[in-house]
Amino acid sequence: MSTSHPADSANAPPESADFVGLAWRCGSLSVQRHAGMLAPLTFIIEGGRQVSPLYLAPWAAQESRPALPEILRNIRGEWPCVPFGSYRPQDGFPPDWAAVMGSGARDPYLHGYGSNVKWNWTKVTPYQVELSCRYPPNDDIEELIRRITPVPDRAAVDMELLVKARRRTRLPVGLHFTFCKPKTQAILRPGAFREAWTSPGPPYEEIQAFAPNCRFQDLRCVPANGGGHIDAMTFPLSVPAEDLIQLNGVDGQFALDLPGDNSRVSLSWNREHFPSVLLWMSNRGLQRPPWNGEHVALGVEPICSAFGLGTEATRNENPLARSGINTVIEFDPERPFRTTYRISAQALSAVANL
Repeated sequence: MSTSHPADSANAPPESADFVGLAWRCGSLSVQRHAGMLAPLTFIIEGGRQVSPLYLAPWAAQESRPALPEILRNIRGEWPCVPFGSYRPQDGFPPDWAAVMGSGARDPYLHGYGSNVKWNWTKVTPYQVELSCRYPPNDDIEELIRRITPVPDRAAVDMELLVKARRRTRLPVGLHFTFCKPKTQAILRPGAFREAWTSPGPPYEEIQAFAPNCRFQDLRCVPANGGGHIDAMTFPLSVPAEDLIQLNGVDGQFALDLPGDNSRVSLSWNREHFPSVLLWMSNRGLQRPPWNGEHVALGVEPICSAFGLGTEATRNENPLARSGINTVIEFDPERPFRTTYRISAQALSAVANL
């Protein structure tokens, strides 16, 4: 395994380096300083085939980028969000959700401070990349530490997130995996879950395909705006959409079959930490520049949150919390929070033989 920058005596690349890469027998990856984002990630699977499932913004290689918030100008692949989500005003929400939305004073950043700034390289070896992000002095969170470690002799990458708090607090947290447009069509393979909810509020963007504030059990029959149902087990969807679905009471497993790559990409995480999965289905529903009705990406995001509706809504007794789903993680300065998770890949032919 090798890095794209020779490590110095402190096992860290030059502070100015924006990217660090690792390579091992079964793949290669790149880590970005901004938000500690992971991508590209290429797995080498059975038969010597390569699959690169994680998302890169269409302008990732351009020197001139669109006039967007920093998180979107640099968006790629996967990264941790502490806290997860952002404030939305209560207008258009049903009464039980509107009552918990709050003022937005606790959400100055989209997906938290760490999603909007450059992290620091703290350790880079031929086997692991470690970054840290120190939060502002007035924040309840003191520091995030992120470790990315390829699994020797496997098409898999392990990740670890350590959260240190300055004082006791309760926050929504998410692991923001985003997948690129598949070559043909992806087939969603969720693990077991208790129930699914469509987003309770008004559309985030111009086109919302799913009926808001609905509970259902089968991703093949999601209630549609205007009546009928939409099959959300395959992606891209059959209709333009910019939508969210939250799966609750999950078992900590999710997979995507990518027939165009003859591969299955799998995620696993601690379901006690992240009892839900948020599916972000961006399917030609963003009409304004720079998206222009062409953007296609699929988010599969293990979360402890309520639709990313912001800190106050998730802390308050929201409808999801009343249904028995935890929407915040409790942080204690005496006990740093630690969670681990994995992304892996294998050939569909190998899956069929299991």
